[in-house]
Amino acid sequence: MMDADRLIHEIAEGEQQLFLLKQQLKDVQQNCVHHYIEENAHRVCTKCKRMESLHY
Repeated sequence: MMDADRLIHEIAEGEQQLFLLKQQLKDVQQNCVHHYIEENAHRVCTKCKRMESLHY
């Protein structure tokens, strides 16, 4: 069984990996030439999956 220190370390590593993946997705979405499909309350880019609310 893993001890608490090891679990805390793995969580920290996972959070760092998640941060990096979110940054990569943000870069992709910022550089995308969007092609949106509109739904009831939002629209979604079919290329980069960026979602925007239609209710401002």
